[in-house]
Amino acid sequence: MSTESPIICDSTLPWMHGIASRTKRLKELERRRKLGFTYVSLTVGGPYDHADELLRFMAQERRWIESLPDRFRFAENTDDIRQARRDGCLALGFHLQGTSPLDGDVALVQAYYRLGVRHMLLAYNTRNLAGDGCLESEDNGLSGFGRQVVSEMNRIGMLVDCSHTGYRTSWQALEHSASPVIFSHSNARAVRDHPRNLPDDLIKACAAQDGWIGITGVGRFLKDPQDNSTEAFIGQLEYVGNLVGPRYVGIGLDHIFVGEERNQEVLEELAGGGSWGKTLSALDPPPPYTWVQPEQIASLAEALAGRGWADADIRGVLGENFLRVAQAVWK
Repeated sequence: MSTESPIICDSTLPWMHGIASRTKRLKELERRRKLGFTYVSLTVGGPYDHADELLRFMAQERRWIESLPDRFRFAENTDDIRQARRDGCLALGFHLQGTSPLDGDVALVQAYYRLGVRHMLLAYNTRNLAGDGCLESEDNGLSGFGRQVVSEMNRIGMLVDCSHTGYRTSWQALEHSASPVIFSHSNARAVRDHPRNLPDDLIKACAAQDGWIGITGVGRFLKDPQDNSTEAFIGQLEYVGNLVGPRYVGIGLDHIFVGEERNQEVLEELAGGGSWGKTLSALDPPPPYTWVQPEQIASLAEALAGRGWADADIRGVLGENFLRVAQAVWK
């Protein structure tokens, strides 16, 4: 590796209202800043949220982040991310897991973008107005409203994100989108056969469009459901890299940071009888669940170099690949 430290981008950190105290949130951001992370995208909302309360929560979180400019920077574009790194700060952004927070109004895409949302999943596991999630028994594809949403995301510069989205819905989003599509936190189904993971043809279609796939560190989507080792994470990276090239893969940990003593409790709280209730499938193991830790990513470059990865490919996987797609789409 070059002597200059690499850029590290993580496209998925759960950050929903109520997941943890402000003190715990600050500790987790500081944890990543001290580990050398450059950019983290915060999940501020999902299928259980409505615009009125979510917009208020996002405004409050953004104001809090901007009150700590010596440590954190809110990133509007990729130049902001690189500048934050030069200043020793952690750059942050927002994303939404599903289009339900639009409340059926495509005009809200721009409102969310202006508050800092830079990618949005079309569906989260189950059906919504835009399309179907990956755990639906029938996948009816992208709806008319979904096509409007994708077109509007293209227009304003928000990345179309198909993690958690159904197979047919994802294919149709890829076909409809005029901009590269990402899967912010998804793994390869050939390595771990799970409906949350991607078959090879979707991985190839994403790469053909010059898109990007962030490998998630959730143990039950890696290989062995209880194995959250760095080797298991690298196994997913290498599979996708070997299939389509290392240019199209990166990091989307989806790390729930409340600790092993609370992770199952939080998942149950998030389920809450609503559309989060189909989060777990019959293929999932019983708790406790495992996650790849941020400290493992901080040492990933050395591990990849030891396996013969080229310096440019390592830097791409750690962060430059994500920045390439973001720079091409964000406006």
